[in-house]
Amino acid sequence: MRTRLRQVHVDGRLYAWRATVNRAGGGRSIRVRAWGEHDGCALQADLLSRTAGPGDGAYPDATDVRALIEHGLRHGWAPDVRGGTFVLSAAEHAERLSLPAFELTDLA
Repeated sequence: MRTRLRQVHVDGRLYAWRATVNRAGGGRSIRVRAWGEHDGCALQADLLSRTAGPGDGAYPDATDVRALIEHGLRHGWAPDVRGGTFVLSAAEHAERLSLPAFELTDLA
């Protein structure tokens, strides 16, 4: 099954993104990856829903992904650099990044 790539505009630039649900250890996390270029450095963030419950169905939308991209750009992500992954880890970014429905995690 193919993962659907979505698009979002940030500061006049088009970014592709996808989110995949991961289930491990009885929990559910969502891995978001975004790209500015096909072969450019990817932005990656693992999220947990703030609404408790194993089947809450929470899934990031364009507003959430736009916030992740803007935060990544402010903190060193260079989407034009060829290859690699810039990870928004909870240890480094959770205190500075606020998403209404999600929190960063390092569990996935």
